[in-house]
Formats: sequence, C-alpha cells, structure tokens
Amino acid sequence: MKFTKIDLSKFPFVRPYGDYQTYTDLEKWHRFIKNNEFYSYCNGLPVYSTLRRYFETGGDHGMTLTCERPPEYDHGYMYKRKGGKPILVYQPYGDPDNIEKHRNMIETWAKERDIQVKIFNYGVGWYYPARCYLVVMGLDLNDLKIEGE
Repeated sequence: MKFTKIDLSKFPFVRPYGDYQTYTDLEKWHRFIKNNEFYSYCNGLPVYSTLRRYFETGGDHGMTLTCERPPEYDHGYMYKRKGGKPILVYQPYGDPDNIEKHRNMIETWAKERDIQVKIFNYGVGWYYPARCYLVVMGLDLNDLKIEGE
C-alpha cells in the first residue's frame, strides 16, 4: 500500500465532477484531517498483512494474501501522522435502529485482534452523514479528535 502525502487542495479531497461532492461534507472531512494532523492517506486495506500487524509496522508485507476485512467495511481510508502509525477510518451504511448490533459485531472483531476501535453514531462522519456511521481503528486512539462526538 502506498501512502500519498495529503494536499487538501487536490484529489481525493476535491473532485470537480460526479456525485462524490453531493454525498461528502468536504469541509468536515478537511477539519478531521487537519485536527488530527494527518500527513498522508491511502485508500484501501492491506492485502499481505493482518490489520494488527499493519498497524504495528506500517507496512503491507508478507508471503501470502491475507485480505483481512473488518465487519461492515465501506468508504475506508488509512491515515498516518508524520512518524506515526496508521489508523483506519471507514463509514458503513446501516440501519440507525440496528446501530448496537453493528457496534457489537465490530467491537468483538477488533477485540479478538487486540485493536482499538471507536464507533460513532450517524451524523458524525462526512460521507453521506444521514446514512453512514463512523468507525475508527488503530493501536492508540486516545488523542483522536472527532467533532460532534
């Protein structure tokens, strides 16, 4: 996985076409990146490493395909701070009446892998906020800044 240095004036944070901007609160996304001092991003998940190992080493290396996918994964990006370990942020669709079911499934999965997870309700994320909830995974989420939590 190759991380790209973040430049908030360029793709993927601004697209001149398509439905992307219709469903994304770009200002909220920019604030999330700035507030957490993210330096680079990568779209996708590691394919040769477990997520836990990827969080520990920052590298997607191994001999066999692992393709570990967290529950409900959708609209995901990995982010890094300068010199920091990666974190995963994703925003799945779901029924607001079943948020506890989703929360329990994701928390159980993360706990089995000794990964920290924070799950936020609808409206906190920036992708189609009325229909998506926000999930953040990593090894240390103590200083994570999320507006509206």
